[in-house]
Amino acid sequence: MAQDHVNPMDNISPRWKDHFTGGGLLRTCILFICVIIPLNAQPIAQWVVNGVPVCDTTANVNIYLLPQIASDGNGGAVVCWRDARNGADYDIYAQHIASDGTMLWQKHGIPVVIAPGSQQYPRIMSDDQGGAYLAWEDSRSLTTTFVYAQHIDGQGNSQWQIGGVKVAEKRGLFISLARDGRGGLLLAWNGPSINNVTVQRLDALGTRVWGDGGVQISTRPGPVSTNDVAVIHDERGGAIVAWSQGEYKQEQVFVQRVDSIGLLALSRKKHDAVSLSQITGRSINVVRQYLRLVKDFHPELHVTVPERQPAMRRYKSHKAKSHGKK
Repeated sequence: MAQDHVNPMDNISPRWKDHFTGGGLLRTCILFICVIIPLNAQPIAQWVVNGVPVCDTTANVNIYLLPQIASDGNGGAVVCWRDARNGADYDIYAQHIASDGTMLWQKHGIPVVIAPGSQQYPRIMSDDQGGAYLAWEDSRSLTTTFVYAQHIDGQGNSQWQIGGVKVAEKRGLFISLARDGRGGLLLAWNGPSINNVTVQRLDALGTRVWGDGGVQISTRPGPVSTNDVAVIHDERGGAIVAWSQGEYKQEQVFVQRVDSIGLLALSRKKHDAVSLSQITGRSINVVRQYLRLVKDFHPELHVTVPERQPAMRRYKSHKAKSHGKK
């Protein structure tokens, strides 16, 4: 069976090497959503055949929308995506879909954030109250990409600062989300450099809990693999973070716990962590598999592994405008 070509440099996160390069394949994108429920062993679409259009503006021709989805806790969903309708750069839009497929917010979605530069690669997680937490990579500073977050309710109202909360004063890419179990949000990401992993906790008001820089939990040599950072809460106000790191075909999986006040808990060495396995592999599924082994270190934490988040393929080109198109 033929295999896709693997470029060893892909493990070094092309977006760290050149966050604003163009190139690659383009396609016309219309965002659809559908529900399929097994009935007598036959999957049947519950809404419109071929899906209900969520966003089909002509402004989004020739770009990847990169949609993400979370349950609204009532049989529906909240969907978010990056959107080019406002001009040269991307913004984040969202839509709330009811259990019968009805769009609950305005046609083509509501803006979660409109700001200078690009806001893209969103992540989303349900707040179990009809709304959602969102986070994205934000280049509004025009020089550095930071992590921003927002909490929206079931009506699409921003619960935190309009335009989003800047999660930390550190550069960040490839974000992972989890609720903190206390009404707030945990975020972990690759940054501020390719070799680092950082985690931050926001309280219910969107206020930074672990300082302006968050907690940097890895400084060891070797790049953190693309999309291979995962975070869960530890049921005590802290976080458990897992990631894979190392040179190509030499990656290892590591785990670290941060307590409720932002102190590292699984190692006495600053910015160090526990290595769970010598097995190589850069898949986020590998990270989740070994995240389960956290129970072996701290069984009293009653750790649960989060649901699988859709992988976000990093194309060497996210900017069609370098080809004269948006």
